[in-house]
Amino acid sequence: MNRKKVISLLLCVIISFTGILGGCTKQSKEQSSEENAILAALAKVEKEKYKPLAFGQQHIESDTVQWFNTAYAIFTYANGKDLDLIGGLEEDYGNMTEAIKIKMQGELKSGWKITNRKTAIKQLRWLVTEGHSKVYGECLDEIKKEKLTEASIQDNSSYDDKKKAQLLVALEVRQIFPKSGIKGWDYSRALQVIGDCYHAGYLNLSECMDISLPIGQELQELYSNWEGLAESYLYGYQFWSGEYPINNGGKTAARKEAYEELKALEDSPYERIPYDLDLVVTWDEDTGNAVVQEELDEAEKAEAEYEKSIAEDEAAIAQYQDKNGNYPILCKDDKSKKATLNMLDDFTLYPMVMEDATHLYFANDNFQRVEYDLLSQYIEPEELRAQQFEMYEQDPFHCKDVVEVDFQEVAGEIYYYEFSYLYNDLPFYSYVAIQKVDDAYLMTHLYGSVENKHSLETIKKLCFEVAQ
Repeated sequence: MNRKKVISLLLCVIISFTGILGGCTKQSKEQSSEENAILAALAKVEKEKYKPLAFGQQHIESDTVQWFNTAYAIFTYANGKDLDLIGGLEEDYGNMTEAIKIKMQGELKSGWKITNRKTAIKQLRWLVTEGHSKVYGECLDEIKKEKLTEASIQDNSSYDDKKKAQLLVALEVRQIFPKSGIKGWDYSRALQVIGDCYHAGYLNLSECMDISLPIGQELQELYSNWEGLAESYLYGYQFWSGEYPINNGGKTAARKEAYEELKALEDSPYERIPYDLDLVVTWDEDTGNAVVQEELDEAEKAEAEYEKSIAEDEAAIAQYQDKNGNYPILCKDDKSKKATLNMLDDFTLYPMVMEDATHLYFANDNFQRVEYDLLSQYIEPEELRAQQFEMYEQDPFHCKDVVEVDFQEVAGEIYYYEFSYLYNDLPFYSYVAIQKVDDAYLMTHLYGSVENKHSLETIKKLCFEVAQ
């Protein structure tokens, strides 16, 4: 071979090698660009201090927000949370109740080792750059290197049960999702953790949405529909739990069952929210704050109108109050008093607009209420008691463990009965007395929290000592 040919051959090799290197560099850039927007959003948040915002989900609600929620809906549904809410939990103008905040901080600490804003960003960065997809990739490398098959994996005694399960799951997943693998699992969990961090007070709402946006857009690139994303998520769950095959009654089976139930819902988010939705920003601070201010203005206006109506009602009923401060319970047609009541000092009158003063409603600051009603028609006390008992029992959202404590005739034409129950999980009591005043029947209903319960003597005074 002459010198010219050797030089030409060397040039070809160099050019070819340079082309290969160039191709590798390009591929590396493409891979990093997939995560670039997510990492940029995380880096931006990392540089800033936490700033609470005045607005909440209701002020920025959109299909985009619901798309994020739907991406981790299997987790939300399986844990009995609200599919339509960020993190599946309620919030109040962007502020978490202290109970929810403490609960979520505890869950993030035990499940994710997230204890503050810094560790939140760290774990989110791990989820989108490594997650369980890294271990999955290592399994694929081993399958390729060792030319593993299902039979050879099952027969290999050097693998423990979890390693066998992960290799077998990887064998399946690479056939279905050769490029995206179980990233649906990692990215869906990232969105879920972002929602949890919002409720824990580590991210504000704008930050929560800013990080969610590029993750959602990346998921749309990786999978073509909700079914594909859900399948990747479930494979990832199985890979993480180390279950193969899926056992009835196992964790993965339960998660798959939750997904099937979720799909079958009449108002399933998978039907409501298109997977290929154009994800757009609806959570800028100016817009959110403007909506909040509009609501506050409306609330202030409503409060002023309410105060005005209360003042008008108080003025209307003042004509009935006598010089001793007694309130009328019943009035004759000519407005003269038929029966009056002297209310306890710690109770405040909340008058209704009334012509005949047949209904009075009093309350104090300790969850105590007392109402006086003229029965439009006489009802046998036992029947009235049964109706009220049924009313309590049929309100399971607020009332439970309803127990009838007592029912008796106190004196002629005066009946008395008592209930105890839990109202929003707080112990409450309810006393009712029915008595005849001239030709009318008056029902007195006193109820409130057991913690602030008045003495029986006071209760009977309120129920029975009506001046005539």
